[in-house]
Amino acid sequence: MKRKVRFGGNILAYEFRFFFIMLCIVLVCSCNFSENNIKNLLTGLKQNSSFIDHRYYKDNPIAQLINIPVYTDKEVLFKLPHKETVQIYAVGELVYNLADVRSDYFFKSDDIELYFKIRKSGKQDTVIAMNFTWLDGKKKEGKIKFQKYKVEFIGDMKVDSITSKYLAQIKIPWTVLHIKHPYIGQKLLFDTQIGDNDDDYKQEAKIGLYGQQDHILYPSSSFGYIELLDKKGNANISKSMKSIKSHVAADSGLLRWENIPKENLRQNIMGIVKDNYDLSAKVQCSWNNEALFLYYEIQDANRKSIDPGTIRKLQTFLDYAWIEDEGGTKVWEMNAIDSKPAGGAVKNRTVDAKITLNKGSYSLHYTSDESHAFDNWDDDAPTTPFYGVVIYHAK
Repeated sequence: MKRKVRFGGNILAYEFRFFFIMLCIVLVCSCNFSENNIKNLLTGLKQNSSFIDHRYYKDNPIAQLINIPVYTDKEVLFKLPHKETVQIYAVGELVYNLADVRSDYFFKSDDIELYFKIRKSGKQDTVIAMNFTWLDGKKKEGKIKFQKYKVEFIGDMKVDSITSKYLAQIKIPWTVLHIKHPYIGQKLLFDTQIGDNDDDYKQEAKIGLYGQQDHILYPSSSFGYIELLDKKGNANISKSMKSIKSHVAADSGLLRWENIPKENLRQNIMGIVKDNYDLSAKVQCSWNNEALFLYYEIQDANRKSIDPGTIRKLQTFLDYAWIEDEGGTKVWEMNAIDSKPAGGAVKNRTVDAKITLNKGSYSLHYTSDESHAFDNWDDDAPTTPFYGVVIYHAK
């Protein structure tokens, strides 16, 4: 009897252990399922706490790859029975080139920026902003018109190959500045800044004439003046650039600038400028009854122009998703130009996109590098409910 009791006890012990192990497996599986199923993750989530439209919370996705760990390459197949628009939500990590700057500077070429503050009696001040990239000057010869303001580069945007300087003259008709009759002694609220891009991905430094903040971020930042004079002389106010009247017709091309005073852009607005060869600039100003003229001489050791058509070809994420058709052709890929902050570290970004796909078979992919991914963050984690990509039937 003792043996039977002991034998039965052993059986019960084994059964208990087996049951306990199976229970643990079920719990682990259920936890993994919960963590890797977007519908479960969104259950109970407040409608305003996610970048996902709340209308999708209870929907089953077409495909999903979420909570992706480091060193991962995942793929999932899906089919569309007919042509339709799909909604994509994705979260990833930016490439190093973009991870340390504000998105305002993403893909900005070397450029000349002009800002005029127009004061109208009884109305709020208006800032007229103009931006000229080196790409604008290199694509065409002769007069280059910018339709929005009818502003022109006179002549080509020239590069002095010996000194690595850009030379550019800009003509601004008075009508653009809401001025009918310019007059000697008139003062225009004005500032100008020069942006520098050295790596094809971002504008990483900027210098300015008067203000100490970037007008792109702070439109009402400090302004100086352009003072319209009849001949070379002393300006009547501080922070003022002298504009000497020219008697050359406005449509005659390049003016003569030898005797016009030069102003150095001395303000370091953003980023690090190593020396004058890295980035420095001078500007001169002239005017007549037709237009205002600005002439720039810019030293830039590493000139960059970003063609908008090439931005889509750049890899802008380290952890990212893409879609391929059944022939292996990419039909969509995460790109920083479409992204928004994902919370946490600056390099965390979301993409919210709608695309139309034809009937057929597709594969959804997600890849991650050796660091900063789900459960292995090397900086603050994103505040989104998942890390990866989800595709829904668009609403």
